[in-house]
Amino acid sequence: MRPPPRLAILALAALPGLAGCGLTLPLGATDQSREISSLYKVIFVIAVAIFLLVEGLIVYSVIRYRRRPGEDELPPQIHGNTIAEVVWTVVPLVIVVFLFFISWQTLNNVEARSDRPSVTIEVTAFQFDWQFDYPDAGVSVIGTPNQHAEMVIPVGETIRINLTSADVIHAFYVPAFNYKKDAVPGQVNTFEFTVREPGVYRGQCAELCGIYHSRMLLSVRAVQREEFDAWLQSKAAPPAASPSAPTGSAPAGDVVRIAAKNIAFDQAELTVPAGRPFSLVFDNQETVPHNVAIYADASAGQSLFVGEIFNGPGERTYAVPALQAGTYFLRCDVHPTRMTGTLVAR
Repeated sequence: MRPPPRLAILALAALPGLAGCGLTLPLGATDQSREISSLYKVIFVIAVAIFLLVEGLIVYSVIRYRRRPGEDELPPQIHGNTIAEVVWTVVPLVIVVFLFFISWQTLNNVEARSDRPSVTIEVTAFQFDWQFDYPDAGVSVIGTPNQHAEMVIPVGETIRINLTSADVIHAFYVPAFNYKKDAVPGQVNTFEFTVREPGVYRGQCAELCGIYHSRMLLSVRAVQREEFDAWLQSKAAPPAASPSAPTGSAPAGDVVRIAAKNIAFDQAELTVPAGRPFSLVFDNQETVPHNVAIYADASAGQSLFVGEIFNGPGERTYAVPALQAGTYFLRCDVHPTRMTGTLVAR
């Protein structure tokens, strides 16, 4: 018995993987994603029909006009067929014009802007997280390596996103929305969507933006309007003082300063007194969110102090509790790889 051809073995091995692949685009969670899904289905059906027609004609021609035993003469040659030439010119033209029309119509619907969106969110991408600002409510959500940013929106209402980047090109992508938009430094890209079903929709940066690109995640949580209003109110309320990261006026005692500029600290090492509290004045000279956090070592496993994250230009005075003599790891939690340093208590 002859062994099966290698090509057949490869085809059989690929079947389990192909079985897990969907041939159609998901319906999506937004009104706009459903428009895109419908367009995809129409194009897919037309593409399948053309594929079957072309492949069917090829198979038919191979079988019908194959060379048979004893046929050694060249068959009659046909030079030109007006009907065939008209058909294979007009039919593709009609298909292309039709696809152009429905694609243009879908694009207009997806990119449409409402006169008065229910919620406007200013989205800023930065290495390697997101910042979501709700200007009408004065609320800001900033992601960190320990807790990625979550966008909260009301269901059934028009959400406008003004998207930009603070450093390199990123891309806002939520698979359930069937939509991706680039975040470009110095440019604001605007789009809108309406989510119909409550739930949490995971997303990510879809543009290679640096070494920790894979960690640049986000989530969109769609809730009822009452829950959204309550969330906004809780975020807008002034936070209670935290003993682990107090801020405010500088207490009496030693004061040290550090600044952020060009996504870096202006000093690689700080020296502070051991055994007594001190004030750390942090000058954020950029519009990008930063903070100062102190850890036991470079693994950042044990935090000794975590300062408030805030946008500049501006200053914060952190009241840092006493540290034992030793060497500690200093970093910005928003940019944990680019903004690091050493703090020595002696």
